[in-house]
Amino acid sequence: MNREDFSAKYVNIRANDKMRGNPSKIVPSPKVWFYEEKQQIKKHFKLLIVQLQNILDQQLEEYDEHIKDKSEYPFPIILELADDKIAKSHRPAVILNRINSDIIAIQEIGEIIIGASKSSLEDFIQLIYDALEEVPRNRRDWLVIKDDKEGVTKSKAKWYEIIHQLTCIKSIQLYTHESVTEGITETSLEYIKKDKEFKVRFFNYGNADVNEMVFGAFLKNLKRFGIKRNRIKKLNFINSIDVYAIPYVNNEILKATSSFPGVESVSSFVYFESGSQETFVEDEVIEALQPTEGQNYPVVAVVDSGISPNNYHLRSWIADEDPYVIPSNQDNYHGNFVVGMMNYGHLVNPMLTNIVDTGVKVLDVTVLPDPEKEKVREDDLLASLEQALEDHSSQYKVWNLSLSSNRMCSGIVSEFTAAIDELQKKHNVLFVIATGNASNEEERRVTLPGDSVRGVTVGAIALESSSHAAVEQNMIVPYSRKGPGIGLSIKPDVVHYSGNPLENPIYSINEQGKKIGDFGTSFSTPIVSALLAEYYSLYPGQMNPMMAKALLVHSASHPQSNKRVNEISEHYECGYGIPKRISEVLHGDEHEITLILEGEIDSSQGTNWIKIEEFPFPDSLVNDEFGKIRGNILVTMVYDTPLSARFGSEYCRCNLDVRIRTKVGSSYDKITKGSKTDIDFVEKWERDRMTNEHKWSNVKQVEFKSPAGRKGTGELILEVLPNWRNLDEKVKIPFVIAVTIKDPKKEAPVYNEVTRQLNATFATTDVRLKNAPVRLNIR
Repeated sequence: MNREDFSAKYVNIRANDKMRGNPSKIVPSPKVWFYEEKQQIKKHFKLLIVQLQNILDQQLEEYDEHIKDKSEYPFPIILELADDKIAKSHRPAVILNRINSDIIAIQEIGEIIIGASKSSLEDFIQLIYDALEEVPRNRRDWLVIKDDKEGVTKSKAKWYEIIHQLTCIKSIQLYTHESVTEGITETSLEYIKKDKEFKVRFFNYGNADVNEMVFGAFLKNLKRFGIKRNRIKKLNFINSIDVYAIPYVNNEILKATSSFPGVESVSSFVYFESGSQETFVEDEVIEALQPTEGQNYPVVAVVDSGISPNNYHLRSWIADEDPYVIPSNQDNYHGNFVVGMMNYGHLVNPMLTNIVDTGVKVLDVTVLPDPEKEKVREDDLLASLEQALEDHSSQYKVWNLSLSSNRMCSGIVSEFTAAIDELQKKHNVLFVIATGNASNEEERRVTLPGDSVRGVTVGAIALESSSHAAVEQNMIVPYSRKGPGIGLSIKPDVVHYSGNPLENPIYSINEQGKKIGDFGTSFSTPIVSALLAEYYSLYPGQMNPMMAKALLVHSASHPQSNKRVNEISEHYECGYGIPKRISEVLHGDEHEITLILEGEIDSSQGTNWIKIEEFPFPDSLVNDEFGKIRGNILVTMVYDTPLSARFGSEYCRCNLDVRIRTKVGSSYDKITKGSKTDIDFVEKWERDRMTNEHKWSNVKQVEFKSPAGRKGTGELILEVLPNWRNLDEKVKIPFVIAVTIKDPKKEAPVYNEVTRQLNATFATTDVRLKNAPVRLNIR
């Protein structure tokens, strides 16, 4: 039988799979203090008082007359949490409520920024003094055992929590000039002088009146530089944060701006350009390929340097054009190479297989000028992208961004990346973004906007190797930038092939049709864009960005071992691996089956979590005699998390976990990694959960893998469990799940047995591709 006979199944989630209430039956134990003994606690509290008193007596007094009423002005204060106390349960929520303060931003992981007036800081000090009077000899003195469970003595519950939160605060300091200007280098200072303006981002206090008060005080501060309000431009990045362009007069205005309480960051504008041109040109001229009249092709919007009007080999593949750079300022080399990869890559790189080889129609969006003449600034690039999306997003769902900037991801979301994510959601498209190219090992973190949460970020591996090559075939090339992304998230998402310095470039064609070679993540990215465009083109149902990304990640495997990537260090280099074409994702054989599920968590409609009982598992992989199950289940979930740029490293505001459990005796045991509610995470470091379990990441992948068998039965449950940064932010969360069940021994009739079980309890649809792709060849 053909692989097409073993197509994936779209499985409808049933009404009784949508659960109300709370999935967790675990009663949490009393929270553990960072310090347990009275002397340690008192010493720590006195240190916090000294730090707060220093802020009040010395640092706040340095501010000039532009902040007249210090008693009510909200100064930004950094609360640094202890390393193993960064989870939400250790946040100083009770303390902030008592001192009339709130969190206004999250910087690096474990650094909370609060807005606190002078009177709030005085209340903070008094609260610590009051807590000093209550500290017990040992934390356990306030614990009691009731019904075989440990709890806190009722009369001490309030102070138990306050002391817990105070011990979790490592230090308290004013958010100062050094914090604001951390990203300013000599290079960025040169950009500021050249632009004659710089970018200022303000804290969002969550209150329009307070934001206006802070901005008004800031404007008064600028009057001494002769700058009036009409010279200050508000930039349209994203609504949740206020960013302005401020005229550069001299270095003094930079210092005055960065020293102003309420300013979160001062930086230069980010510029983008096409990548370097290290061209290998060969004499061989490739025969031009022409699209077949009336045939449907995958389509990609290529946001790049444009395609040459004289490029006969590519002109017939251009479906439409949208130029934002005048012809005299264009250099089409990079755009020619990128689109050439999509249509001729399989011909000029004989070793490049399992890619789209049928041809790709292109929307040519020209935004990158000749780098020798100019570069495009981030706000101008966003304006061009917004216009192009307004005009073309209904037809083009995959947008290739092989862009290059020198601004590395810092672990907190930039306003540019936040705007990129907002554009993708607004226009229901998927951006495919190059990680960027590094020139040295010390500066290899992904560059903007490669940290996009909603996009697909692509790194590069070596297509070929030789005795003088930098790395072996299929290894990460030295220039491919790596993660983590925002909040320790996995970046890149996937990798694909590009050149291996210095003698093994990847090849495309130039405008004369000659075979040319180059290096860069710019050229692995269009391969993935073409794959995703084929997903949209051939999928029989309603494809969307979440499903496309879920299937892409689900198909990916380690480029060297061809197994699932499961080491965090490898995730930060190659993401989830190298992805496959849609036919390989959705067509299997008799020993495996792939299921696709779509749903949503929506408490307003009574769906607080998902619990799918009778989840199918083949009888042939169950050994009832020994009470064991064997085989492999791979689960990939992508969900549309709400985002908030004001919270920096906590940009993603919701976490969904997915898990499968098997019945053992009278209970159900988890057989996949990555669950939330059935582990004791009170003592588990939040940082570990964010890496090993990808907590707060909108992509989850878990696996059951037991060739020999483990304790279990054929009674399985699949669950989707939510967690929120803030319950006030609860919104509907759509998700897509792909599940592949297989017998690695190639013995069990998995497909037929699972299909039979599905037919008995679920409504399903066979996912049959619209047509079989036809490879383009030279005649």
